[in-house]
Amino acid sequence: IRIDNTVVVLRLKIAKNTPKLAGANRATKLAVVHSRRWFIGGALATLLACASPTLPLPPPDVPFVSAGALAGTVHLVGSNAESGAEIVIRNMNPAVPTNRQIGGAVVNPDGTWDADVYAGNGDVLTLTQQVGNAVSPPLVLTIKL
Repeated sequence: IRIDNTVVVLRLKIAKNTPKLAGANRATKLAVVHSRRWFIGGALATLLACASPTLPLPPPDVPFVSAGALAGTVHLVGSNAESGAEIVIRNMNPAVPTNRQIGGAVVNPDGTWDADVYAGNGDVLTLTQQVGNAVSPPLVLTIKL
């Protein structure tokens, strides 16, 4: 039975280097069984590696903050984020209306993003990076204009 090219090469080496003795056939069979074990072990290791958890997403880097185009907003510009990730920004100030507490952006292929969110000087924002079901720990940012 041929499992891979390694077994074929190994079989040829044994056949060439082993004199025709009673145990020569047995040595070839042992080499094939040994190669099968390595093949099955490698396949099992590959499956386990695929099932292992991935590294957690890091929080977004601290963005550059400037006054927004609209009154009561700030403009955030970030970089070094995961391409295609969603940056979710939440204003933790309870005085901000709930429909204006959440903002966000989709990260560009080069890792940059920008967003305008409702916030003022002293407001605390949390920023997370999300890719699929993976969510980073929050970055806590206090707005200082």
